[in-house]
Amino acid sequence: MRTTSGEYQGSSPIIGYSLLAAISVLLHLCMWLWFQHPSTSAPTLIPPKLVTLTFVTPSAPPVVQPLPPPIPVTAPKPIAKPAKPVPQPKPRLIPKREPIPLEPAPAASTPEPAVSTVNTSPVTAPPVPEPEIIPANTKATARRNPKPDYPAVAKRRDWEGKVILAIEVLTDGTPGKISVAEPSGHEILDKAALETVKRWLFEPARRGDTAVVSTLRYSIVFKIEQ
Repeated sequence: MRTTSGEYQGSSPIIGYSLLAAISVLLHLCMWLWFQHPSTSAPTLIPPKLVTLTFVTPSAPPVVQPLPPPIPVTAPKPIAKPAKPVPQPKPRLIPKREPIPLEPAPAASTPEPAVSTVNTSPVTAPPVPEPEIIPANTKATARRNPKPDYPAVAKRRDWEGKVILAIEVLTDGTPGKISVAEPSGHEILDKAALETVKRWLFEPARRGDTAVVSTLRYSIVFKIEQ
């Protein structure tokens, strides 16, 4: 109905219900669209929590020291009482009896054992003596051995002396090593003797019929003849 004021009575409740219905439909439509197209925004990442694990090593059990063994208790030794001296019986006096002389029995004649005189020691042959060594010499070669030259310097200065040489005589009679055993006091005389003996020939030392090497001491005298 329309009143004189120009307003319709009874239409206001219908409009209110219509608005509520429209708002409800819009809300349902928005919710349906929201479920059909979910939000594409990146999800919020929650940082992981760090968990620290600590390993606890079990402690070694305490070492129990063994108790020391109990000290053995020794009972005190009983004090030995001195033994009473045992009375010894008195010796009885026994009268001595004189021995009765016995007649000597006749000695039986027993044969004496025969003593063997056979020598059982091993027989050894007497040692063969080695032949003596005949020393080297110049008996057979002295004529062929030249005499040493007297140095002119020693003559002018009246130098004299005696040289003793140690000469090694080989098995063929030739000299080997020659050295001055006793010098003359003048080197020039010693050298003259050495040079001369190097050209000599000797008879070698011999052991039986075998020639052997030996050492001969030979003296050379330097003396100025007037």
